[in-house]
Amino acid sequence: MILSDAFVVVVQFQSAVSNVFPVYVMASVPAEEALGDVVYCGLPDVGTKLSQGDEFGTLESVKAASELYSPLTGEVSEVNHALADNPGLVNKSCYKDGWLMKMTVSVPEEVDALMDEAAYERYIKSIED
Repeated sequence: MILSDAFVVVVQFQSAVSNVFPVYVMASVPAEEALGDVVYCGLPDVGTKLSQGDEFGTLESVKAASELYSPLTGEVSEVNHALADNPGLVNKSCYKDGWLMKMTVSVPEEVDALMDEAAYERYIKSIED
């Protein structure tokens, strides 16, 4: 698992195929806990091309709204339509049933700039202190 420094987005590799590979993008546990009960998920359309750092959607909760930023450059290949009727899946199962989108990465070198799980845990601890 690789994590972006945007606090809200986690990237999990499904498989690597040549220079283009798919990833799942989802909220991290600290992010969904900070948001509280998610009541709305605004996600991009399939086919949307994103650059690293582009805003791609919104998670809204009873406490706040949070913009979502793409951790990598690529194209949206699938969105989790189950979130339209059940946005609470982000809270109940953010790494499994509550994933946000699947994208095909077109600049794999960007992965090197993302944090691994241990670095992400240190980052979260540093902003909590």
